[in-house]
Amino acid sequence: MLSFWASWCGPCRAEQPALDTVATDYAAKGVRFIGVVVRDNLAQARIYRDEFKMPYPSVYDQAAQLGYAYQVDAPPSSVYIDAQGVVQFKITGELDANSYRRIIDQRLLHLS
Repeated sequence: MLSFWASWCGPCRAEQPALDTVATDYAAKGVRFIGVVVRDNLAQARIYRDEFKMPYPSVYDQAAQLGYAYQVDAPPSSVYIDAQGVVQFKITGELDANSYRRIIDQRLLHLS
């Protein structure tokens, strides 16, 4: 799952604790999370990452090339990719933990 975020994004900050919990809970099931920092200051992104103790790595995408490639307009956005690398679902906007779980269970884990 790719999670597009930015330190200046209020909804990103609001959803980050739930996202961290879900990422930790699903790691044992083989679901991997990667953050994508878009249009952000690198120093501020590191502060955000450390503040939330993100349990997954993030890549820095200042020019939003990955966002463009995955047709993501704004953070927060989530792109769900199956084990074969096929995008199964994409959503823009803040989600809570139950929404993340439902999407992962229905859109990714049933494919295994």
